[in-house]
Amino acid sequence: MTGEPRPPTAPRTETTSIHTSAPDMPDKAGGPPSEWGVALEWFSQPRGDIFQGSVGFFVLCLAAFAVITGGFDWVTDWFPWGSSGGLSLLIYFDARRDRVLAGSQWVQTRKEWVSTYELTRIRSTNVGLQRAMKLEDNHGHKLVLVLRHAQKNTKLWDLVYNGIVHSVASGDCDISKAARRILKV
Repeated sequence: MTGEPRPPTAPRTETTSIHTSAPDMPDKAGGPPSEWGVALEWFSQPRGDIFQGSVGFFVLCLAAFAVITGGFDWVTDWFPWGSSGGLSLLIYFDARRDRVLAGSQWVQTRKEWVSTYELTRIRSTNVGLQRAMKLEDNHGHKLVLVLRHAQKNTKLWDLVYNGIVHSVASGDCDISKAARRILKV
């Protein structure tokens, strides 16, 4: 339950950057029941990165309006500004909810969580341009784990990966060939 001793270091395939959990760990609202233990590690994108992405999307939308209309006649119209700004705000607030929390036996993204030591199915997928894994445990819980987010905090990834390896080694986990190759299990 305490995460001690620390699990062995897991291979990271999606990122080489390293982030550590800040001391003010967010609550795990909607996560596993309290008997599953507390969150030991977490990761969420820095707000500055999310803001830059939203501003970039705003500029990209305005550039798309310029290309579609063949000029800048739209600048005095409210629709391009409002739709671009609205979509950018939606992306900003949606991305702020993206976080990964991990305890000694579970992992959570948003409000979905799975028991990492009782996984029954692992599949490779993509979320946008990022690799992800679809995880399902024997309790019927499912989640999609974006590997880049999980691997940015090495201690978090060590906890999650150790559970995945244990589930695969138990023989009760159906893992696809692509997932096995990406996770190196």
